[in-house]
Amino acid sequence: MRAGDEIICMHCGANSFLVKKAVMDGWTKKEEILACSSCSEVVEKICKKEELLKSKTKEQLKEKSLDKFSSFIGVEQVKKPAIDDENNEKYFCRDCRHYISHPFLDRCSLNQVEVNPMDDCKSFERKKECSEN
Repeated sequence: MRAGDEIICMHCGANSFLVKKAVMDGWTKKEEILACSSCSEVVEKICKKEELLKSKTKEQLKEKSLDKFSSFIGVEQVKKPAIDDENNEKYFCRDCRHYISHPFLDRCSLNQVEVNPMDDCKSFERKKECSEN
């Protein structure tokens, strides 16, 4: 059983749902329970160790499924493409000297059009850095 499941409560007999609640001892959480949403009586206690075991088995199943997939496609290990940020210069409008930022409308002063700061600029010219003297 889990929170949100529909039940007929054995305490009050109402058709209700399970609610997950924490049992507190002062400011310390002792345990979690599943209770009836109508009468708030305990229906089931949740064991944290069982949840940990379930999560570990889910991770193991995920790893096994990835291994099966890689053996199916004939690749031992899927390699990620290398990304070299130094050589891939990006020409965003926000870095262009023609970009005019305004709270309501961002514009390109060269093309006289509305732009998004993260758009690619075709007529890109880098902003000149201000030097302090």
